[in-house]
Amino acid sequence: MTLARKIQLPLLICSGLLATSQAQAAPYYLTAELGQVQTSLDTDHFETFHDAIVADGGTAKLTQEDSDTAFSLGFGYQYTPQVAVEISYVNFGSLSATSKTTDTTGAGVTRYRTVTEKTEQQGLVLNAVGRYALNPQWLLKGTLGVAWLDQTAEGHAKGRSETATGTLVSTEEERSKKSSQTWVPVLGIGAGYQLNKTWLLELNWKRFEKSDPGLLGDQDLGLVSFGVNRTF
Repeated sequence: MTLARKIQLPLLICSGLLATSQAQAAPYYLTAELGQVQTSLDTDHFETFHDAIVADGGTAKLTQEDSDTAFSLGFGYQYTPQVAVEISYVNFGSLSATSKTTDTTGAGVTRYRTVTEKTEQQGLVLNAVGRYALNPQWLLKGTLGVAWLDQTAEGHAKGRSETATGTLVSTEEERSKKSSQTWVPVLGIGAGYQLNKTWLLELNWKRFEKSDPGLLGDQDLGLVSFGVNRTF
């Protein structure tokens, strides 16, 4: 065997091993998303109370904060160019409803009352991800998974009573807080733009079905977010 052949054979073997290693390299990636969550709050109990106050000559006002800023941080593993799995942390901020009423009793005492109910939810999401490349830059995606949510529900009620001359008769205040955890299904769709082999920009929509934090009813959380994806 010539010297050239002796050198060439190890080089070919090393090249083959390197190519195999690269083909089997696990494409891990990180994700970061920022967006807005929105839902419909169940305020029927407030509205029923307000109807009674107004019927007796009082005033009532209800304000809702049914959306908030949300963010997500995640880690993914790309099994194939079409299939991946992701685990992420998501925080939905806080959602709330506030009732303010004023009414006057038969004795001429005016009561001012404010009641606020607030929910906060955060948790871990496990998703299967399917991707379809439209061309080398653009792709469509769909996600399906489950979320484990840690939920907090808080109630705060305060009020005061005054005579017709403005003399304070009484004040009252009450707070409550409870926590719970639940599993909910998650589904979503999105689109991505591949900047290069490392960076991907994404626009996503996800729906978290029927979470029940304990106040303001069952909530279907819709999350629209813009994100970045970095492959390692």
